[in-house]
Parts: sequence; C-alpha cells; structure tokens
Amino acid sequence: MMCTVGIVGGTGSRPIMRGSRREEHRVATRWGPVDVAVIFGETAVFAYLHRHGMGHTVPPHAIRHEANMAALRAMGVRDLIGINAVGSLRTDLPVGSFVLLDDFIAAQSVPPRDGPTAVRHTDVSRPYCERLRSMIARELAACPGFRSAGVMAGVVGPRFETASEVRMLRQLGADVVGMTGVPEAVAAREAGLCYAAIACVTNLGVGLNPERLRHADVELEMETIVATLVPSLIAVAAALDSSAPCPVCGMGDYCCSGLSSSPTNALNS
Repeated sequence: MMCTVGIVGGTGSRPIMRGSRREEHRVATRWGPVDVAVIFGETAVFAYLHRHGMGHTVPPHAIRHEANMAALRAMGVRDLIGINAVGSLRTDLPVGSFVLLDDFIAAQSVPPRDGPTAVRHTDVSRPYCERLRSMIARELAACPGFRSAGVMAGVVGPRFETASEVRMLRQLGADVVGMTGVPEAVAAREAGLCYAAIACVTNLGVGLNPERLRHADVELEMETIVATLVPSLIAVAAALDSSAPCPVCGMGDYCCSGLSSSPTNALNS
C-alpha cells in the first residue's frame, strides 16, 4: 500500500491510530528494518511512523532518522507532518498550546548521523515546507491554543533540561525545546520530503514550574493534545493527498540508497 502523506509521532501520539483500521509494514533499509503503519481514516489514508519504535523502545538520541525517512519514501510519502512533545520556554506559551514551527536552533551537538552516501551541505534557510505549513495553518487556525509560528531548540536528551539551560535557550530566541524535532527536520530535508512540524506543549521548562518533571505526565498531556488534533490532521492528510506536488521541496536530488531492493519486505496486517 503506497501513501503520499505521512505522519511521524512519538511520545503520546498513539491516538492517531486509535479507532482506525491499519496495516503494518516492515520496510527494509540499510540501517535495519523500520515499522510503518498505513492508517485508513474515514476521509484519508496515510502512513504513520512512531519515531521511538512501535513499542517506544528507542531513546531520542538513538533514533535512526535517516532510516525513517528512507522507509517513508519507500512507502511513497512526499508530504510529512511531524508531531512533537515539547517543553515551553515562555510563560505565555502554556501547557496545551501547539506551535506550527517555522525555524529551529540546534542547541547541542547531536550524535553522529549516518546520512546520505554523498556529502551534502543542506540548505535549511526554510527548514519547514511553506506550502505544507500554510495548509496546516488554515486547518488549525480556529483551534484554541494554536500558534502559527515558533522556534524549537533542539537538545539531545534523553534527560530533561536544567533551569539554567532553559534560561539560555529562551535568551537565544527559542520558544520551545525538544529532543527529536531538529534532527528529524534535517533528515527530512536531506531526503527531499516536504516536512512541517507541530510542537505540542506538554510542560513548562524547568524553572518556570515548581513541579518536578516526569515523563509519565508528559505522555499523558501529549495524548490529550493529540486526541484533539486528530480530526484536523486527517483533514490535512485528505487535502494533501489530492494536492499537486510541492514545486519547491519536491523529492529533492537525494537518492535513497539506504533502501533494499524490495522496500516493503513484510506485511503484518
């Protein structure tokens, strides 16, 4: 089953799959197999990939973003929406808000990445596809808590930030902080995919909230936010599926050499 639209989720993103029929595919890449589900919604069919693995076993710093992009391309995806759980760096961006990112700051060095076989210096002057962002913004504009632009600070994780790091990132101009969104955006750009990301605020940064930060609380809040977003995400997926390809992002000049000769080599439906 081929899909032109994909959604990548992580912590708390399982409501995207809830209540819909799905087919599970295992896609072979040179980085190893990647599990991708095809979701059959009422009005749209799209590919769903859990960046931490379907069992949430892969920590943020160990995600194989290149493998994920190769697998999605093998499934026919050209338009990709990332859903990220993030911490807010601003008191006026409360828990429950969601931000359509328009830029990022790679705030910490990232682990070595096994990217394209040829050296590429990827342009990220516009790291997120403007066509895709505009379509998402139209759909989410009326939703309470929606912000049409914002900057993500990318950190490695899996630990949370210190209070001093939160102050520093805010002074650098970031609005939210997350562990997976920046390398995923870069990998999508390298793969020639149209990519946009919605950052869902699950907690205030350390120092902005007197409570201790627990991952279980982050996951619970994220599930609540994603559940409210699902109808809009499906509407966007349906609109994208019938739209013309992006004239700017296209599929790039990246050769997805990480694919096996038989991309979808297992079907567990």
